[in-house]
Amino acid sequence: MGSVRPSTDISLRLMHSVCPAHHKPITTLRVAAGRVVTASEDHTLKIFKLEDSCCLFTLRGHQAGVTTAYMDQSMTLASGGRDGIIFLWDALTGSKVNHMRGHRSSILSLTCTPNYVVSAGIDDKTCIWDRQTALLLYSIPQEPGCSPSFGVVSDSLLVTCGLGCLNLWEMDYGRLVQTVYLSKSEDCELVHQILVVGNSTIACHMGKNINLVCLPSMLDKID
Repeated sequence: MGSVRPSTDISLRLMHSVCPAHHKPITTLRVAAGRVVTASEDHTLKIFKLEDSCCLFTLRGHQAGVTTAYMDQSMTLASGGRDGIIFLWDALTGSKVNHMRGHRSSILSLTCTPNYVVSAGIDDKTCIWDRQTALLLYSIPQEPGCSPSFGVVSDSLLVTCGLGCLNLWEMDYGRLVQTVYLSKSEDCELVHQILVVGNSTIACHMGKNINLVCLPSMLDKID
């Protein structure tokens, strides 16, 4: 019998390899603006050029393993570690811009908006920081054991996990504006892994179920 071949051959090749990139396991990988950022248990972050894997900077400041990082097209880089500290860096120069202390233990989720830095850790709280001054604006308590995952809908709206629900917060005031219940059962489970899809839908999972929530319906009720 003749062999069956795809109509179009696809050739894949390894472009670059950095061995080793760190002295201990890499925990986070981010790509933006032609740069690759790695974070590691060796307490450092590294910035590589995407085109040729050249290491531009090694960033030092954390006193424990780096657990999460965020970078956007503006070359703003944020990192969080097991030391509970957040650092802001300039990825163009490799210089440290600022730092924030407010978590008691490991930071697991981190993102930035034009005005805010948002972080969550295993200490069951989500923190909203002023991006320019590095001051802690609001600390939002979470259900014990709740997922540190959150979603940023816009520069002012934050979605966090709850027990059988999603909570929508106005970041300008640290105010809870709406709770969306995903289950009518009294034995509901904690919501995990929030993902904002195209600023119009929130995807999350709760136990064995996947839930999709339409944002316009939530925002209409807020207005």
